[in-house]
Amino acid sequence: MIRFIATLAAALIALPAFAGTVFDVEHRNAAGAVDHTSQIKVDGGKLAMEMMSAGEEAPEGRMIFRGDRTPQEMIVMNDQERSYMVFTAEGMGSMQSQMNSVMEQALANLPPEQRAAAEAAMSGQGMGAMMGQAPASDWRFRATGKSRDVDGRQTTGYELLKDGVRQMVFWTVPASSFNGGGDLGRTFDSLNDFFEALPMIGDAAGPMYDLDAMDGRVPVQIEEIGADGAVEATTTISEGRSMDIAASVFEPDPGYTRQEMPGMAQ
Repeated sequence: MIRFIATLAAALIALPAFAGTVFDVEHRNAAGAVDHTSQIKVDGGKLAMEMMSAGEEAPEGRMIFRGDRTPQEMIVMNDQERSYMVFTAEGMGSMQSQMNSVMEQALANLPPEQRAAAEAAMSGQGMGAMMGQAPASDWRFRATGKSRDVDGRQTTGYELLKDGVRQMVFWTVPASSFNGGGDLGRTFDSLNDFFEALPMIGDAAGPMYDLDAMDGRVPVQIEEIGADGAVEATTTISEGRSMDIAASVFEPDPGYTRQEMPGMAQ
């Protein structure tokens, strides 16, 4: 799930630098092989992340999160098209409202039996499933009561449940014992707020960043659990390295063109 996130290239216009923290992230599949790596840079509520597939030199994906802005922004890069998109909760809400209107009109024009069939096809939730109005899932954290050594650190386990079914296991340490843990924790809190406000994906993405539910601890390893209860993927976050990070790292690449999604308010 951390996979939606991706970082800024080094070749950006040099601007004044500010102290921040850099984290290296390793992603392993169910067989234990590294399938991709990431680097996360955080500084004062800002996050930039770059993901690399194993054996590739060019980034697979890049993203910037500006939790320090009002409204908060998620900036997603498209290196192939040399463009980027900016997502806000308000903009996504505007887009969904337009989608809802189009869907309602389309269903209203259908004969009753076709309308019923179309609604039944929408995950059994009627129009609400397509329009972000389906009942929210019951997400909750709970301590596992187990500990584990991760890269020489004693960690405490927390599991994330969806409607009572385990989805992920977070192996955590106190933020104060992990270099950069405080900044990482604050940034994750901002991500939690951002995703929870998104009408389309908040129910699925928001809970995983809720560090308050893990007693303020920060994850150093995350296991994704499949439908069969087995671990499908493991993400390990290295201890942070303090360094100056150029302000340009948290901005779109110079020369890239901003693209807009139809219906999204700016």
